[in-house]
Amino acid sequence: MGRYLPIRLLKHMFLTILVVSSAYILSMIASVPRSNFPDIYVAEARGHIYLRLVAQIGNTTFSPTNTTQIRLQETPPIALSNTSQYQPLLASTESTNKSVIEYRQQTTACSGISNIAFIKTHKTGSSTLRSIINRYGLARNTSFVYLKESKNGHIRYSRLSNSLRKKFLPPIGGTSNIGRRYNMSTVHIRFSREFFDTFMTPETKYITIIREPVEHWLSVISYFNFKRYAPEDVRKKSFEDIAAYLAINAETVQKKTRGSNINFFRNNQAFDLGLSHENCRDPSKVENYVKYLEGQFELVLINEYFDESLVLLRRAFCWSWSDVLYISRNVQSRTHSLKNETIRGLIRQNSMADQTLYDYFNKTLWRKISEYGPEFQSDLTYFRNLLEQVKDDCNVHVVKKLGKVFYQLNKDRSTLCRELLANDQINRIMHRQKSPPKKIAPGKTLVQLPIDRNEPIVSGPREPRAIRDARVACDNDPTCKKIDFSLQPDGRIKIITYRTRRNL
Repeated sequence: MGRYLPIRLLKHMFLTILVVSSAYILSMIASVPRSNFPDIYVAEARGHIYLRLVAQIGNTTFSPTNTTQIRLQETPPIALSNTSQYQPLLASTESTNKSVIEYRQQTTACSGISNIAFIKTHKTGSSTLRSIINRYGLARNTSFVYLKESKNGHIRYSRLSNSLRKKFLPPIGGTSNIGRRYNMSTVHIRFSREFFDTFMTPETKYITIIREPVEHWLSVISYFNFKRYAPEDVRKKSFEDIAAYLAINAETVQKKTRGSNINFFRNNQAFDLGLSHENCRDPSKVENYVKYLEGQFELVLINEYFDESLVLLRRAFCWSWSDVLYISRNVQSRTHSLKNETIRGLIRQNSMADQTLYDYFNKTLWRKISEYGPEFQSDLTYFRNLLEQVKDDCNVHVVKKLGKVFYQLNKDRSTLCRELLANDQINRIMHRQKSPPKKIAPGKTLVQLPIDRNEPIVSGPREPRAIRDARVACDNDPTCKKIDFSLQPDGRIKIITYRTRRNL
């Protein structure tokens, strides 16, 4: 024993050191502020999106050998406030023996909203929002409101009537467009709740998006080439000079406009949302109509606060974070600015209805953000980090052509990346609803009502006569085993065939 310590004593010393060091490491982890979990890497494996979290503790970076993968769809932002609805759960993975902190949203009673009428306004970032809703609807096989004879399904400023409704594509699997059986609308169409109620499902939620009036007007006059209404010498000047001329001579330019351009030049956003040009000039009617719209819309998104709006949308519709991921669409490559505050004030005056609309719903947005709770900022930070990491993971690069900004990715990117940049959403939607309903072969029905031959057939008090006669006929036929029915798109049950087995 002289020179060597007993083995038992060495074991006790080792265990003591292990316990003390473990307690110290755990205390360090518990004291880590949430800002030390900034790095999120997004990847896709086997069709699912995963997160890799790298936690930085002090000056030491901890990362498992095989980076732990966590499902994104159930992973909310890291929000550990006492009032937050999110709580950390310990979870282990099959790939490693290490434990990680997995942040999941607590199970709620809500289910994802899939009956949505998006009133698509012009030049407000609505194409990006449309792609989000289209992607959600395509994944859930919903029926969209689309015009038959249109390349993009838009209805625009057509007269809202029953004759127009007959020009809609039928819902999926149907041959008729009569009845309230459409789940989604994402096309350009003026808002009229009375008209929408004739074809949208009763539980439909309404949303729209608006933009700051001056920036919106500058985008409109550029996109729709309103400089052609200015004198030739003005057209040769800078964009700011052209905008100043159009704003100063708004009444004269308005009279020169032709076709649908007359609806774009002044108060276009209020007009898209159903307010007539005549009422746009009356401040009291504008204020009353804006208050009416608040009762009609579940959410009015704001272009300048697009990410904030999507965070609110996600919670309101009980969607996952992957449902609101996006890559911008239909962005103009040239950005126009107007620094003259006098002209900017004149534009606001010319667009009085749009300005009233924007001011009201901008305040409404921030009230909803305040009601969201203290975790809103953490949710927003998480969402923006996620968007950046998705762009990196998808290897998105910018291409400018034809006056627009396009985003492209490598051909070997994941399914998620391809869906975020899919340019065929409209074609896929229209193809599904143009396709005739599938014919159901005998023996392959949607609803099967087998008959138990050991029990007597008892007809219900509301049983259709055709079904009752089929049951009785089968009961009197010793070779009949069961009756097959098919649930038709119009809600009726159709008898398809009798299944029989005859003795040979």
